[in-house]
Amino acid sequence: MEDTVDIRINALKKLEPVGKGGEDFKLIATRYFEYIKSIYTAYKKIGEAKTEEERMKGADEMTNIINGQAAVMTNLQSAQAKFAADNGFTINQ
Repeated sequence: MEDTVDIRINALKKLEPVGKGGEDFKLIATRYFEYIKSIYTAYKKIGEAKTEEERMKGADEMTNIINGQAAVMTNLQSAQAKFAADNGFTINQ
């Protein structure tokens, strides 16, 4: 799954930004997908752990990542709203 997300991240990085604030929006969107990838990476580490200690460390890492979800989503939604407002369109929620 990490590979699938990596493909999307790399494709996003190659896109030329469009509209006012496009570069900032692209950066925030890239960070969002990197966050998603970090979830898969942490989950994979838990599954591949050879000891209970490694598993617990991976679980703690996963918890920390998941605890950051609200901030990541707020960042993305704020960037979407700003990009939409700056470029004269609305977002249906």
